[in-house]
Amino acid sequence: MRKCRSLDVLIPLLYLKRRMGRECQPILRAFLEKEIFENSSRQFSRMQEVLMTLHRHVRNAPILEDYPFLWIDGVPSKNPDNADKLFLLVILGETSRGERKILRFESAFRNSRETWDELLKDMKDKGLLSPLLVIGREDLGFWPSIRTIFPLTRRQFCWRQKEKIVLENLRQEDRGLVKNRLREIWQGQSRMEAEKRFRRFLGTYRGSCPEGMAGLEKDREALLEFFHFPAEHWPNIRDTGCVYLPDLEAVRSPMEHSCLF
Repeated sequence: MRKCRSLDVLIPLLYLKRRMGRECQPILRAFLEKEIFENSSRQFSRMQEVLMTLHRHVRNAPILEDYPFLWIDGVPSKNPDNADKLFLLVILGETSRGERKILRFESAFRNSRETWDELLKDMKDKGLLSPLLVIGREDLGFWPSIRTIFPLTRRQFCWRQKEKIVLENLRQEDRGLVKNRLREIWQGQSRMEAEKRFRRFLGTYRGSCPEGMAGLEKDREALLEFFHFPAEHWPNIRDTGCVYLPDLEAVRSPMEHSCLF
């Protein structure tokens, strides 16, 4: 079956419909209630136009609430010329009432300090107060900018991404057991319990996987930072899983089918 080209933009639109603030819902609802599966250049262009309208709205809107938690995640460009540099990125914030909202979605260069400084300063100028915790991928280059612009903000590396990195350094037959033991660390009932399991894990696998264990040990504090917060938050603040919608698991990442970059 030939994939309808409009799906390249429809999937991000459906994701945004679930994650955008109330002020954007009329724009999306009015558009998505129409016939949107017509495989035509005109329809495709219209969907791109709606997506870019939402992008401008999010970028220009003031940030009026306090967001104690921020999640930052993204997917690499499918363009082979940009694959190592350009990311399509989502910044999701959670208010003190537990409401989540997209604060940014746009393409950005993965390791450009200038790009990240500009983005975070713009969000600060629009009203973003210093978050208590930022949760994100360790391989995105925004961490130095976070330390400069929001020096009091704690950082939490995504456990699921770290898990993936560790498993890639192991033989296929060892991955199931190691994955379970890794999860015993971040599913611990206390920081003390997690630290104990962390040390035991490093001791067990340092000989067979020195590179993976060195990376794990180096990032220990950034992986266990979530224990500083009340336990009811732990399931959501130890990885970037909440950026994705649970009922759209077939879509590995909210924008990975997007043709915008």
